[in-house]
Amino acid sequence: MSKIAIYAGSFDPITLGHLDLIKRASKLFDTVIVAIGDNPKKNYMFTPTERCNMVADALCEIFTQDELGDSIQWTFFKGLLAEYAKRAEAVTLIRGIRTSSDLDDELSIVFANRKINGEVDTIFMTPKEEYSFVSSSVVKELCTSGADDDVLCKYVPAFIANYMKIE
Repeated sequence: MSKIAIYAGSFDPITLGHLDLIKRASKLFDTVIVAIGDNPKKNYMFTPTERCNMVADALCEIFTQDELGDSIQWTFFKGLLAEYAKRAEAVTLIRGIRTSSDLDDELSIVFANRKINGEVDTIFMTPKEEYSFVSSSVVKELCTSGADDDVLCKYVPAFIANYMKIE
């Protein structure tokens, strides 16, 4: 049986911190599904299609064609992550933790997910130190404040920094 993990998020946009976790998770699981979620409470900078395209392009930069499709996949989903995990036959949900406040927020989600799908476990991963301060929210704030590509490229792949400047 294949060990499938899901790394879910809004990825609005995907950051170097996200990519770091995906790359490292790919060494732990047979398949990692990057699940681009839709949260009606969030105000997104990018459409679901744009977010999916950015994730796909970013993954193509760090994985070979052989790795993509077999061990690394991406999809857009709506609804509850724990229910999606059942449909995808995932055994693990991966959550990124940068700070202790992230952990506090995530624990309540873990307990809710267990009530919905008791078959899926959650693991927390921390990014490499150089990405510990990176978040999509920071990237969006920098972009809307006029940060140049050199600054944005410390947080996101260069093609995303260029794309954000067009928006």
